[in-house]
Amino acid sequence: MATRGYVWCLYFNDDGRSWSMRVDADFAADPARGWTPTTDPTVPPLPRGWEPRFVWGSDDTGAWRSTRVGTTDCDLWTGVATAFNIHGTDLAEHTVTRRGRKEENTFKRPH
Repeated sequence: MATRGYVWCLYFNDDGRSWSMRVDADFAADPARGWTPTTDPTVPPLPRGWEPRFVWGSDDTGAWRSTRVGTTDCDLWTGVATAFNIHGTDLAEHTVTRRGRKEENTFKRPH
């Protein structure tokens, strides 16, 4: 992981609709997370109140960590990938062992 900052990516919800989300550039570059970069200004942002799906696990220090994923067919969501990397608050890179996943929550539907 070397790139810093954020990029706009596509998030595909469980109904198959696409939304734009700002994603850490390092995470967007990891194919296992399922993000597709976009520069299309017509793609609407993920509606307020929606919680995107994520994968969670424990890092090498035992702390619980999570990462959002862009699709339901990416390797982290399906379990093909069993680990992911994150930057800790100590600015070091940590490997997180996947323990589970949480589905998206779209309780607030757009009109």
